[in-house]
Amino acid sequence: MLDNSEVHQINTVRALLAQHHKVHWLSLVITAMALLTIGLSNDTTIGKWLLLTCGLTILLGLAQTLVAIRVGFDQQLLENLALDQQLPANLGLDQQLSENLDLAQAQDVEAARHLTQLDNSLVILGLVPQTPNKQGAQRSLIRRLKGCIKLFKYQCVLCILQLIIFFVGVLYSNMY
Repeated sequence: MLDNSEVHQINTVRALLAQHHKVHWLSLVITAMALLTIGLSNDTTIGKWLLLTCGLTILLGLAQTLVAIRVGFDQQLLENLALDQQLPANLGLDQQLSENLDLAQAQDVEAARHLTQLDNSLVILGLVPQTPNKQGAQRSLIRRLKGCIKLFKYQCVLCILQLIIFFVGVLYSNMY
């Protein structure tokens, strides 16, 4: 079982990742605007510059969608992990383990066991590559959370780039 600090960290990252839907919808709107710009323009009114920037905007929108799917998946995994930590029946500590270790050590072992089971499930389903060194595959919770935050930031950067490229293309094409 995770300690209170770790549960709070999980909940904080869950709250952050829940915002990925807003970024995704903004990206969808920008992608739709780029598609409409191309669709409503004819060959004589759309310049090469605008066509290029709209095409790049659409590609960035597709990339952002793939990242949004992954961020949503991570969010759901964290929600499941938090639920598992809140249910006392899910401790599942062996009687021998709880007798030989104090409660804090037993909780650390159980948390590591839960993360190892998660890693094993992801490997079996082919969602993460299998590493030859079992010890190297085990990542700490903080490292996992930082990875989730990094992925969310990447999603935001893709959306911001998409926005900038689209509007620069539209403004530049209207100037010339």
